[in-house]
Amino acid sequence: MACQTKAKLFSSMGAALKLDPTKIQVAEFWKVKGDPLARALRNRFKRDKQFPKRKFQCVFSDELLENKGHNATCGTEMCMCPKAKSGPGDPNLLNHEWCSSKAQINGTLSHITAIFGFMLAGLVILDIQTFLERN
Repeated sequence: MACQTKAKLFSSMGAALKLDPTKIQVAEFWKVKGDPLARALRNRFKRDKQFPKRKFQCVFSDELLENKGHNATCGTEMCMCPKAKSGPGDPNLLNHEWCSSKAQINGTLSHITAIFGFMLAGLVILDIQTFLERN
């Protein structure tokens, strides 16, 4: 585990399903709020009784989006599932309504993951600069 070495650690928490760049923040790992990935990691550390020995900075977003639920377009003009009457393969799957079993997922915009990366790079550069100024 990186926290048990002398290496400096920076982390990025969950950027998935985020849309608002103004919600991106930096905090010490144990102070990250509103991020399901950080919560799951903290719970795992507590469960396994393997706590990081040192504090480390995390880039995260406390943005919470509503769950859009299931896609209800099957059978409408917006439905995109194929309903073939005949074809190769298992005949039981030819006329299956594939849309009704798919969840509608909130996507992540590419600029959000890029901002997470730029903020991590910025933290590393600031740490190097601070180190060089001390020595």
